[in-house]
Amino acid sequence: MLYLRCVNLPQKVLKRKVGSNLKQGLGMETVEVMLDKVRCVGRGEGGNVSAFRCALYPQVKRNDLVEGQVRCGLHCDYGCLTFIYKAPFEKGLISKQRRGDFVDVYCKEEGDLIVNAGEMLQMLTGDLIRAAPHQVVFPQGPETIPYAFSLIFFGNFDDEAEIETLDIRSENNASVVNRYEKFKAKDYFTRRLQNVFVEGRGLVEELLE
Repeated sequence: MLYLRCVNLPQKVLKRKVGSNLKQGLGMETVEVMLDKVRCVGRGEGGNVSAFRCALYPQVKRNDLVEGQVRCGLHCDYGCLTFIYKAPFEKGLISKQRRGDFVDVYCKEEGDLIVNAGEMLQMLTGDLIRAAPHQVVFPQGPETIPYAFSLIFFGNFDDEAEIETLDIRSENNASVVNRYEKFKAKDYFTRRLQNVFVEGRGLVEELLE
């Protein structure tokens, strides 16, 4: 049931939040172009690798940790939008800001969702929307660090969707920062898996250097 509720989130957020934030110079035709790239989420047809996952971080004693150890290394999500549900005020997820510092990201109330933009959404909007690097660290506190649990829905663009920087402007009239060459979503997704699990490169910035 929860999965079925999640599959409509990418379209809803793209239309209500992303579209409104980029409303100046962004006509309904452009919004429809974006929506058309996530038509197959959860539909079981046309090809889409959106996925619902459970992340369990086990209990651990602080003395057993080595210097610099984290629960999940620094990375960006690959696709369109990622939705994360965590227990209210559960710390550990941190996100890197544009100025370089990290901030805690957590739910404040039961039912809140954390939303991350993916790399392909960054490219589609010409960097007006950025995929923020993030990681999961061990929170400060007692000697025995309790387990943490997250429910995550990775909303991806349809496999055959062509990702190409749109001609849009933000609400403060800023034009797109960068333009990216056209590619198919499934090809980029496959490439990123290769980067991470074979080459050990997790951040989109490393691919654009």
